[in-house]
Amino acid sequence: MSCTELGFDDYGNLRVNKSADSEETFVFPTSYDFTGYTGQFQIRATEGAASALLSVTTTATANGSIIIFDDSTITLRLKKADLTTLPNNATNADGPYEAVYQFVVTDTDSLTSELVAGALIAEKGVVR
Repeated sequence: MSCTELGFDDYGNLRVNKSADSEETFVFPTSYDFTGYTGQFQIRATEGAASALLSVTTTATANGSIIIFDDSTITLRLKKADLTTLPNNATNADGPYEAVYQFVVTDTDSLTSELVAGALIAEKGVVR
């Protein structure tokens, strides 16, 4: 069984289906070595929101969402059980919920870099 690839567009916006597990693997040239790196992926209602709606790190959430560093690749796995905790659209219950996200990585020298960021569009999906 496989997961759905996350839907990043050319602008870094991310479309997810709340009714399915999703993942994306970022592949870098083999000269990159992510040994010892950490990462953090957060979804917030707005950039200024005080708390995250979902936070994923290299330690799996209770539902299994996780960031995995392996040689020259970084994999972000988002589990359905975590995605379904995102709110529904306040004005249209069947419409997509829109928020913002950011994915940062921190190297062994504690230098943090943004991998990707943008708007998040969370669709309910048909299967719930």
